[in-house]
Amino acid sequence: MSSSLHKIMRSSNPSKMLTNSLQIAIHELENVTSITRNLILESHNSQGDEALKDCEILFDESRSLLGKSLSLIMVDHGKSEVDLISKDIKAREKMKENMSNARDNMKSCQNGLRGIYYSYLDEVKMKIQVFRMYVDDCL
Repeated sequence: MSSSLHKIMRSSNPSKMLTNSLQIAIHELENVTSITRNLILESHNSQGDEALKDCEILFDESRSLLGKSLSLIMVDHGKSEVDLISKDIKAREKMKENMSNARDNMKSCQNGLRGIYYSYLDEVKMKIQVFRMYVDDCL
């Protein structure tokens, strides 16, 4: 079992499970962003590069949205934390909206890559799918 999944499964606290899942999704997004940037630098395929550049913009926006969702989960007040998920319906709805928009961004990226068949894009497509899986689990 991967350490990421083990980290999620160890917790029985729903907020901690959600926090861990979001952190893993952000990590996956950072991985695919790094891969995408390297591919853009190394590739000389204009169609693939344009699609990857569009995805890179969507990745940045999604990372921002997930970061905002993560900040809505727990607010640190000194040594104690206040769980906003169970107490603040507006925060919970905003968090769900952010995660849904991040997931939709990845779907847009996948649609942009559809029909572009270069082996160097396979890893990006797979990483996007993994990211979407984690966000779907959060929702």
